[in-house]
Amino acid sequence: NGYGPGRARHVYYGFILLHTNAEGRDRPLPRSARIIKGVVRRTLATSKFPVPRCVIFALAAKILAKHGVLPALAIVLPFDTYLRAASLLSIYKEDITLPLPSAGRGFRHRCSLLVAPTARGQPTKGGEFDESILVGDKDLWISKAVVSAAPCFSDHGRVFDFSYVEYSEFLRQASQELSL
Repeated sequence: NGYGPGRARHVYYGFILLHTNAEGRDRPLPRSARIIKGVVRRTLATSKFPVPRCVIFALAAKILAKHGVLPALAIVLPFDTYLRAASLLSIYKEDITLPLPSAGRGFRHRCSLLVAPTARGQPTKGGEFDESILVGDKDLWISKAVVSAAPCFSDHGRVFDFSYVEYSEFLRQASQELSL
């Protein structure tokens, strides 16, 4: 019908979120995950997110309720900034620039992140140093969430004080609770 993989994912995950107690063959559209994978392979350039935003936000809401603000923010930020989890988890408070009222009209409400500062000597996976990333480019409220969470950031150390293993566990638990 001319709809791409994004629409297919929304329908599929919508059904799953509505039927969270269904198991195995009782799940709605049991073969649809395999079908969506095939569609995505054919139209890779047009498929940005691995899951629809509503699923990301449902995961973040579960993590927020169980683990607090910073783990939930760590789940949402990569989908706005396309940061890898390892790069995100290595950010320090001084790497975050909060919105500046004197900035230009399009930027006065947005934060930015400095990824892999040269002073630390650790490049990104792509070998880059001093990469600046705008937060809230797609959704302004994510930048506002960073500003709201700023008082929770550690003054001495990483912003997200948990490991990649813990990060993965937050996601796994929330996914299980949502039956994803």
